[in-house]
Formats: sequence, C-alpha cells, structure tokens
Amino acid sequence: MSSSASLISRVWVEKLFGYLNHSISFENDDPRDSNINLLYGENGSGKTTLLRLIYCSLSKNVNEGLRGYISVVPFKTFVVEMSHGVRIELSREAAATGPYKFSIFSSKREVSADITPGENFKVNHSTSPGMRELSAALQE
Repeated sequence: MSSSASLISRVWVEKLFGYLNHSISFENDDPRDSNINLLYGENGSGKTTLLRLIYCSLSKNVNEGLRGYISVVPFKTFVVEMSHGVRIELSREAAATGPYKFSIFSSKREVSADITPGENFKVNHSTSPGMRELSAALQE
C-alpha cells in the first residue's frame, strides 16, 4: 500500500431509504490519478446521507450524538471497509429507523454494541451493552 493509498477502500449500503443499494470503491491503483473521489448522482439518491453515515460511523467523538443520528436514517446494512483490514458494520433486521447493531471487525478482535439512542441522539453507555468496548476500539 502506497503512502497515498485511501484509508477507506469501500463503502456499501443495502436498502438505504428502504430501496437504494450502493457500493462505492475508493481504491485506485493508477499512480497518475490523485486521491480525489467524486460522488455524484440525482437529488435524493443518498449522496449526503452516505457522507454523514461515513462520518458518524468513523468518528471517535462519542458524546456528540453522532451514533444517535444513525438511528434516524433508514437502512438495512451499512459497511465501511478500511484499507488496513478493519470493517465497520451497522445493521438492522429490516430497512428501518431506530436501534441498530454497530460492529467493528479486525484481525485483532470483533466488537459489537446494540445502539438505542436516547434524548438528543445521545447514546447511554450504561444502557447500550458493548458501547464502552466499541468506543475503545474506535480510539485505536
């Protein structure tokens, strides 16, 4: 992997808004190309929502309500694959809003937490089993 390699290698979502499926690769082996990726599509196709989901799922800031924001976006599965082998997966039984499972998979460990946000999108660490371990894994 070169020093200019993308940290995010792939993002995919299943049933965004209940009906959209997207798979986006950020890897490029051509050294002539820069590390710029263009995300374009029609209004309502989920571009901004995908960017927000990426930010909220990767952020190390656990007290901003970012994990809670994820609860209001309807999707079934959202995955961010990193170039160093870490995979972050958000999932639900159905394409809906509300509680979801947040998982981090790496060669070192697997950590999951069931996320049920409370008031102001805040996630209570004491009522979301696995949240402390998940927060620690995101800090690595």
